[in-house]
Amino acid sequence: METGQGKKRKKRCVCKCVLLFLTILLLSVCVQGCDRTDEKAKVEVSGEITKSEQEILLAEAETAAKDYQKIYKEKPEISLKEMVEKMGKRGYIIIDENNQTNLQNPKKLRKFCEEIASGREGTVRFYRALERNGIRQTDLTFDGTNLIITNVVLSREKEDQFISYMERYAAKEWKVTEKGYLIYKKYRPAGYDGEDAVDAVRMEPIPDELREVCKRYVPQSGYYNGGLFFEEWNEKNYDRLDFRSLFEEFYRIQNGNYPADDAYPEGIPAQEFESVVQSYLSVPVEILRGRQEYQKEKNCYKREEMLYRRYNITNVPVPEVTAYKENPDGTLTITVEAVWKERMTDCAFIHEVTVRQRGERSFQYIGNRIIQSEENMLPTYMEEAEKK
Repeated sequence: METGQGKKRKKRCVCKCVLLFLTILLLSVCVQGCDRTDEKAKVEVSGEITKSEQEILLAEAETAAKDYQKIYKEKPEISLKEMVEKMGKRGYIIIDENNQTNLQNPKKLRKFCEEIASGREGTVRFYRALERNGIRQTDLTFDGTNLIITNVVLSREKEDQFISYMERYAAKEWKVTEKGYLIYKKYRPAGYDGEDAVDAVRMEPIPDELREVCKRYVPQSGYYNGGLFFEEWNEKNYDRLDFRSLFEEFYRIQNGNYPADDAYPEGIPAQEFESVVQSYLSVPVEILRGRQEYQKEKNCYKREEMLYRRYNITNVPVPEVTAYKENPDGTLTITVEAVWKERMTDCAFIHEVTVRQRGERSFQYIGNRIIQSEENMLPTYMEEAEKK
């Protein structure tokens, strides 16, 4: 029979075992937690950045990301424009990654550009609001000779979990344009045969009204294959337009995505092809069917070459509307300057797009005129594709 004292010893032993188990469990959780913290802190680094500097840069970027996240959590449906403006009110020099919003708090960046133009040393930091709920912190440093760029990118994947990337490089070339762009090109080592990485930030604002006109009538895809915005054409002369490529772009506008790569193996049915193209162009069926891509015996249009053309577009200009006017016949003529950062220019060429409204929500393109200049830099996708 077990005595009372024995029972007490047994009870104390059980308690000690329980405490030991809980201690081991707690330590295990702590270690796992520490491992996760270290894992979160891991960052891919390119360029010469010391470990201590990496930690400082990452901590500063995380502070900005937390402010970004706080605004996002308060209003999940917030637009990118509103997000940028709210971050600006918190004191950040910030713009979106595609310069489709106005730079907030631009004075310091403008002053920095004035300093480097006169050869004076300086440094400035600005941010980019990324489409996928992330942020990019950019430090520009000029030492009197070289422009050094340091980027820290935090891209949010899950709640409070970010993928981090950090890079530092010397600019191969940089310039400040008349329209207020700072454009800089990444230096590539000798023997590198790929494309140069180029970034551009617009310091001067664009009126909301002009941005809205651009968004509605002048999509960037107009500079892709097809010639819509980089060829001269009108309703009396469609010779320079590539209807096959325009079908792809107009289809994407209508449906939100391109046709699947394996779609239309036997050709695009004539009725569908003509319906899509004529939604945006008043081109007669006789002209469409007069092209060699129309196959009369099958009553369809060939598609195979369009995929090659679409996948071989590497960079394109970005449209900026500078003016528009309503004509006596009710049409609208829009003046557009093509910003092409890859060519280090804020105006590769100027063109005038004319559209005709079809009710409140739809319209047709009825012409494009290139303003002739010896300095024009026009895309050559169409000619390059035809040589292949």
